[in-house]
Amino acid sequence: MFILSAFFHGNLVAAVISISTSHHEVYVGDTVEMSFMISGLDSNAGNSLSGFDVDIYFDSAVFGFVGVSFSDPGYGNQLDLPGEATAWDFESGYSVLSPGILDIYALSGNSASYLDHHQQSEFRFLSITFEAMMPAIDTVLELDIWDPDLLFINSWFGDLAVTMDVFSLQLSVLERTVTVAEPGTFSITATCLLLLLMLRTQSFKRYGGIQ
Repeated sequence: MFILSAFFHGNLVAAVISISTSHHEVYVGDTVEMSFMISGLDSNAGNSLSGFDVDIYFDSAVFGFVGVSFSDPGYGNQLDLPGEATAWDFESGYSVLSPGILDIYALSGNSASYLDHHQQSEFRFLSITFEAMMPAIDTVLELDIWDPDLLFINSWFGDLAVTMDVFSLQLSVLERTVTVAEPGTFSITATCLLLLLMLRTQSFKRYGGIQ
């Protein structure tokens, strides 16, 4: 288990960050999501997530970057909570540092007290969508845990203590195959169509008055 930040205050317990993918096996042309979840937060002062900065590694020959989302499917964006007049807005962005390295950041505009009392204890704070572009076995989507700028920030703008068991996800991209009927199937079908045409022709000559 990795401890990604070492800032503790009082008896705060480290939150847990987990990553997952929507599929571990995809086909060329499909999209796949890499999701980041956080759990173990509570209403104690400073025990909420107010921002982050992460770098993601991916094989740019295998995956194409599509986009990012900072919203949880059920709770919405927990770094941009409604119902509070804030001094500044939620900020977020991303940049491709080089082929296969993606930097993503987000920073809440909510106050520390509001985050501590209204943020959910568990939610998805980031999802990244990629498109599979070519076949590959055992390719990875990976969080760079050695990035010196890696940050998970609490509501006091200090380091949020977090733990993580998995930081690299293994996937397989498969070539989509097209099923082609065997030659015997074509032969049988052609023979049936030919017989049907002959029967229709004979019937027309017999009853249609052609001499």
